[in-house]
Amino acid sequence: LHSNLPGECKIRRIKNGTYSIVVKEQRGKDRHKELKLSVRANNKVVGKPILFRLKNVPEPYPKVGKVAGYGEMTRSEIGLPSGLTARLDNFEFDLRYEVVSYTMSYPGASGQQDLRVKGRKFTDVVKKEFKSIKRGQTIIFRDIKYVIAGVKGQKPKSMQQTVTIKIK
Repeated sequence: LHSNLPGECKIRRIKNGTYSIVVKEQRGKDRHKELKLSVRANNKVVGKPILFRLKNVPEPYPKVGKVAGYGEMTRSEIGLPSGLTARLDNFEFDLRYEVVSYTMSYPGASGQQDLRVKGRKFTDVVKKEFKSIKRGQTIIFRDIKYVIAGVKGQKPKSMQQTVTIKIK
């Protein structure tokens, strides 16, 4: 299996007839928009080359329950979701993201508090703080780090968006 982008993509054989192809992230006007693969046997091209479109994967957005960006919830509603999720809408491929850490900012007894959490779930400490938040106060989930689910060895990326929830 050979590509028209040597050095720009990694081709790995999984089993007979099945390959994993990873193309480096492309940005700017000089980015490649197509990948052409051809099969060679005994240094001769077999069949016609196959053409694939290349597209960067968009950044996901964070959600708590049904709230993305800004929303209002009661104290009992905010405890219902199991944690923070990373979503991707209107993308033509089935791709899932996993939140690996986040910071929850909330009003505490001595002013604004920050609680760093590993994983996507609301821990017992987070749930305890939910109970202390009063009506009209705001919780902000920020510094959200995520990875593509099922891909090993990747460095977590930071999400630009936050989720802000006002307690009603």
